Amino acid sequence: MNVLFVFEYGAPKSGNFIPSLLELADQIRDAGGNAAFLSRKIEPERCHWVSWIRSCGYPMLTLDPNAPALEQFQALVREYKLDIIHLNFEWSAWLLTMNARALRPARVVFHDHMGFNNRHLYRQRLRNLYYSLRYRLNGVFLVSPNKQKASSYALCRHWYVPNCLSFRRYTDDPRRDEGRTPGDNVWNSAPAENERRCLLLGWHPRFKGLDVAMKAADILRRRGIDLRLCVIGYQNGMSKEKQQFLETRTGLSVHSDFISYLKSEEDMFAVYRGMDVFLSASRVEAFSYALLEAISQNVPVVVSDIPGTKWAASYTKSFFYPVEDAEKCADAIEKAIAVRREPSNAAEIVANYSIDKWTATMIDIFQKGCICRKQRKNGIGSGG
Repeated sequence: MNVLFVFEYGAPKSGNFIPSLLELADQIRDAGGNAAFLSRKIEPERCHWVSWIRSCGYPMLTLDPNAPALEQFQALVREYKLDIIHLNFEWSAWLLTMNARALRPARVVFHDHMGFNNRHLYRQRLRNLYYSLRYRLNGVFLVSPNKQKASSYALCRHWYVPNCLSFRRYTDDPRRDEGRTPGDNVWNSAPAENERRCLLLGWHPRFKGLDVAMKAADILRRRGIDLRLCVIGYQNGMSKEKQQFLETRTGLSVHSDFISYLKSEEDMFAVYRGMDVFLSASRVEAFSYALLEAISQNVPVVVSDIPGTKWAASYTKSFFYPVEDAEKCADAIEKAIAVRREPSNAAEIVANYSIDKWTATMIDIFQKGCICRKQRKNGIGSGG
């Protein structure tokens, strides 16, 4: 089985997404197949994971923006003898799903990583039902890490596959510490006396609820708790639009002395261990890699009560609050801080969402795609 992983991923660090795909690619290669990776943007000087993929022996491809994209995908199907095109996120989704038959014999498996937003849920479900009919007609398989989202694609072959946790990271990258000076990592420095640290991954202030996090931190500080809000996502600065959004919503300065903006890290597990609590204040989330990473390090988590994060309720050190309620968020953070060093069922959670389970499930879906293709070629059955 030969697989092409297609995605748009511009983060400078590999996160959990790239390692997960690499683990899946390794399983495919160990079984006698091959894998290749294709991203819209390849910036090796900024995105060090590009070199990591290549060092693992996999082609890291991109498209020529001046040539027809569909023809280039068709050429890749022939060149790499592709059985599966594993499409992640939205880039090229319309092109590949609506033209899936033109890519035969490869099967398109669309991995929809996004959750529903909080507005017009009925319309979103109706839209996905329509898309699922188109996917069925075109022989597209659908995978989602969000159970609610997966079920909305009712008319095509669809699977709910929760995200997984890979402990593999590109920690031997020789450029990892470029531009660093001693003591510039808040998470790796000694806290001030009585200081508590709360981590938020807030690359999009509205989606990730950074405004709620800022208000909750301010509330706790007025209660006498020395809380430092540590935010990853703005190490290169914040746009005026995002700054205005936050300051209008909170009445607080984004430069408040209790907020620290951390640099992106490859070894995020070390960052979590330097925190007292991890906050997932998201308004939109399909399945949070970050929550799973934090839980794996026995860190208490505070979570907005949206459908995409309900799975974290099985963790004994999780504290939920109503998604827009900063006061209740502050209450939950205070409770979480109190149990920082207590034992938990973190090992059980990690086992439930292991990389081995995820790769086995994804390979099984890929194999179903190959079997369906062969059956159709032989005139067996009528499905895509």
